[in-house]
Amino acid sequence: DVSCATSSWSTSDVYVINALAWSVGQGAEVTNSSFSQSSSAAMSQAYEDRAVTNGMVHMAATGNGSATSISYPASAAYVYGIGNVRSDGTLNSSSNTGAGVQYVAPGTGVPPTDREGGVGYSSTDYTNFNGTSAASPMAAGVAALFRSMYPFATRSQTIVAMNAGARDM
Repeated sequence: DVSCATSSWSTSDVYVINALAWSVGQGAEVTNSSFSQSSSAAMSQAYEDRAVTNGMVHMAATGNGSATSISYPASAAYVYGIGNVRSDGTLNSSSNTGAGVQYVAPGTGVPPTDREGGVGYSSTDYTNFNGTSAASPMAAGVAALFRSMYPFATRSQTIVAMNAGARDM
């Protein structure tokens, strides 16, 4: 787990670019970006380089502004935008839509696990985490599971498999 956000949850191009480079060294094949920021040519190039050269699959949250366009980096080339659906499969109205939304995943009404005790967000084993930032790691997890089952699969084969298993909404 590599975080590229500071304690104030702001991102920096350098943090993201360094995290992507570090991920390559660790053998990562799938990344998730649950944040949005201004478009960056250097960051877009880093996503592209890791996808083309290293076969990485990149997922990113599309944003929660009920907009008809998606946030960056989900809008970048070589990054798959992930929208948010409720646990019943209906699109959450806050999820950004439009060109570049490749998949949707559960991001509302699905309680994620939490670290225990004082290091977690709550005192229980679960917390409240909603939105496209919660949905995007779900989709990244699907890609990672596929890659773990088929370790020699390419980036393209991963996306073909995910498309085959997805339902058009």
